[in-house]
Amino acid sequence: MSEHLKLKYLLHFIVNSMIGMVISFMAYAHQIEKSPNDIRIYQYLELENGLKAIVVQDPQAIKSACSLEINVGSFDEPQEMPGLAHFLEHMMFLGTEKFPNTDEFQTILDHHGGIFNAYTGGDRTHYYFNVQTGAFKEVLVRFSEFFKTPLFNQELMDRERKNVDSEFQMYLNQDNWRMSDVNKETSNPAHPFSRFSVGNLQTLSKDKAALHKSLLKFFNEYYSADRMTLVLVGPDPIATQADFVKTYFSQIKKVKTPPPVRKAMFEKEQLGVDITMQAKGSSRQMVLLFAMPSFEKYYQEKPLHLLSQILGYEGEGSLYDVLKKQGWITALVSSTDENPESQDLLQLQYYLTPEGIKHIDEITDYSFQMIQEIKRTGFPESFFNDIKAIHALEFNYLERQPETELASDLAHRLQEYSPETVITSNFLMKNVSYEQAQKPLKEALNYLSPANVRRFVISPELKGDRETKWFMTSFSLKPLSQKFPTTHSLQGALALPASNPYIPENLKIQTQDRVASGDKPSLDTSVKGVKIWHLNDKRFRYPKANIFVNLVNPISLDTPKHQMVSNLFSQLVMEKLKLKLYSAIMLGEDIKLYSHPRGMTIQLSGYSDKQNLLLETLISSLLAYEVDTVDFELLKERQIRDLKNFDQLPPFRQAVQGISPLFVAPNWHVEELQAGLEQITAQDIVDFKRNFLANVQLEMLVNGNYSKKEAEVLAQAVAGRMVLNTEDKLIPPPLVYQLPYDKLRFKTLNTTDKNHALALYVQNNDASIDAMAKAFVLSKLLMTPMYQALRVEKQIGYALGVSLSLQQRVAGLVFYVQSPNYTPDKIYEELQTFWQGYGSTITQLRAEELKFVQTSLFNELMDPPKTLNEQSIRFWPTIEIGRNDFDLRQKIAQSIEKLTVADVQAYYQSLILDNKAGKVAVVSKMTQIPTEWQALDDWQILKEKVKTFSF
Repeated sequence: MSEHLKLKYLLHFIVNSMIGMVISFMAYAHQIEKSPNDIRIYQYLELENGLKAIVVQDPQAIKSACSLEINVGSFDEPQEMPGLAHFLEHMMFLGTEKFPNTDEFQTILDHHGGIFNAYTGGDRTHYYFNVQTGAFKEVLVRFSEFFKTPLFNQELMDRERKNVDSEFQMYLNQDNWRMSDVNKETSNPAHPFSRFSVGNLQTLSKDKAALHKSLLKFFNEYYSADRMTLVLVGPDPIATQADFVKTYFSQIKKVKTPPPVRKAMFEKEQLGVDITMQAKGSSRQMVLLFAMPSFEKYYQEKPLHLLSQILGYEGEGSLYDVLKKQGWITALVSSTDENPESQDLLQLQYYLTPEGIKHIDEITDYSFQMIQEIKRTGFPESFFNDIKAIHALEFNYLERQPETELASDLAHRLQEYSPETVITSNFLMKNVSYEQAQKPLKEALNYLSPANVRRFVISPELKGDRETKWFMTSFSLKPLSQKFPTTHSLQGALALPASNPYIPENLKIQTQDRVASGDKPSLDTSVKGVKIWHLNDKRFRYPKANIFVNLVNPISLDTPKHQMVSNLFSQLVMEKLKLKLYSAIMLGEDIKLYSHPRGMTIQLSGYSDKQNLLLETLISSLLAYEVDTVDFELLKERQIRDLKNFDQLPPFRQAVQGISPLFVAPNWHVEELQAGLEQITAQDIVDFKRNFLANVQLEMLVNGNYSKKEAEVLAQAVAGRMVLNTEDKLIPPPLVYQLPYDKLRFKTLNTTDKNHALALYVQNNDASIDAMAKAFVLSKLLMTPMYQALRVEKQIGYALGVSLSLQQRVAGLVFYVQSPNYTPDKIYEELQTFWQGYGSTITQLRAEELKFVQTSLFNELMDPPKTLNEQSIRFWPTIEIGRNDFDLRQKIAQSIEKLTVADVQAYYQSLILDNKAGKVAVVSKMTQIPTEWQALDDWQILKEKVKTFSF
């Protein structure tokens, strides 16, 4: 080797070593503070091109995840081409110079159990994927190329324009999008928030060359490394992941672009306004949207978060309590939206009753009286200390986030916060005293005035004098009165929150009766009349527990009316409890009472200390409940409205949700439930409570920080209050009917949406473990080919796919498609064409291709639960329906592992091609019905003629 080359390589080595040293030093200098309960390892690094990254080693992960967020979005696109940023996001994954095959990225993900997705916001575009760790490097190298040399293939532009337009069409009838459209159109026209951002065929140029040029210009100008934050999460060592970042992302270009200088979204002219909007559905809402300068510098003090907590408080004497007692609202939601580049927003959203819509000014007045009360008396010190303590507890006992969720969350937060505080900034207020919080709190409170608010009132009857351009939403706008509050009528009725009595004091980890990881709950029958399933898994070292109490009495759901009575009764009890227990809910305690086919379930999930008090309170409230006529009318009206708003869901979602009532009993369609609900009287609630509680069997799951003896004490406390049916008589789980396959039976949706939809269920002929395993595999195999055939190649619709359906032990496949142009019968024809075509493809299935799918599914099913809640959610459903089949996942996984190519081919032939599987469909309206289809005019009659599965 020449001296020149030796010197060249020596310099190369020295430079690379120095880069490594810099990166290592930066990682050391930026020590990421994490929860003491977090076993993952974090490292921050920043590349020479300005890209900021965090790599996370998670020893419990079976998959690896990656998320990349860019500080660019629809706010940055040219004014003459709305939707360009969103369109670019669609075009990004369709090949690069190094990997030009448009399907390659998706295919590798499919083979290795991965997913990817992206979304575009005003000032952010976010990309993420996950995949089995063995394929992570292979996927990551391709992912990184999208941000270097994407092809933006002109031949595929029309296809993606149509996909963007289909997405737009899907949003047109959704009231949350329509309100956003009104909000945009009435905002500051000098701010890009005011512009249409989804895009459609009208805004995205038909001229391919011009559109391609616009894409390249936008990409080259804004997709700069120094605007990017990247996070990798997986079991690979930190050094390996850091090397991935340096190797694959260092070549992303850095473009010098000045930071945007934007005016406020809402200037003085757009504030202090009253906007009414006509709803498409039956929704009635009032929204107070307060705008103010960014409080980013006070991120530790969190003034907007504190104000949101106190204004959205739902305990006794709260704004919510006062308004609900008037019969004006059914819910109040307080939230914040912090935008460092523009303005911070605080929003109060009121869900109104029909009576409430008549009292908009009074509701507004009461709200400003509450704000005035906080200004007058000050933010309660005890409430401040409680919130601070709750955040500290949440951080100290932080439960594990899934890999993809963690990657996305950190990539987003790294855009705003320093590496050191990227985790803690969401929780800790440890260095903030009550006195220090006063200044930012007072500053924020000053902006909560009529002059800084936008009031929205939304109701079906409110036809306006204007119409938005893109969503054609009828609305009106006028100045809002600046006299609020006009009275002080609530003085004495409103009460600021008292100190929280449920903050845990005993945080000791219970070590007695702890079992090895992977064990199942053990049955304890020592308490007469109660089946106690107990588990204290040693892998979860935090002072939390889940308590589930199953009150078994199947009268809950034997008719649609009884189902709605049961639902309404449980909600009425919870409504009373909410006032008493809201402090516990604030602490993160998940408190539920809900009905199911065998009865009702009480659920408590949170800190084990003082859970016994919560359980006693809940049982007492259940037994002592007396109908409150105001609550009864409010909640009945809310349920009626919710059922009516089912029509506002995209048609494909309505269709998919309408499938299971066709072959599972007891289970009811929306219109049946609505008819039953409208018949209910207050006396029905009284009768239901008496009959239900007079004859219950009791089952419990106590999972977490309790010994076996402590679980028995909890069970005794419940059993001692109940009238128990101690007969050891099995109450059967729901029935699953065997669908006949002589015709395709269908039910028609009652929807006003212009889009067409079909959801088709194809049922397994038996309920064996092997049949379930085959359905798992086939659903996975069909996903991408169906997407490619019907969405990519034929452009039938934007929302389509195939999913696994598992009812009891009966598996099946649900094929769903929503299309602006194809009617349900035409969609079905296209599905049949696809099935025939895939019939040829599956004959060529190779053993190694099948192995990819088997390995992916096996790993997912065998992956142990990572949190206590996840573990309980796996165990409880099988207890709730009386099966106690805790190892079903493992049995399915083992069966999947044994399948051969011939098994899968024969299954596809039998299930799909031979027309020997029962099928049923839910469809949008059709003018012509194919001769081989049969409408389900009276499905109950058909149910009497068909068999049910036995297990």
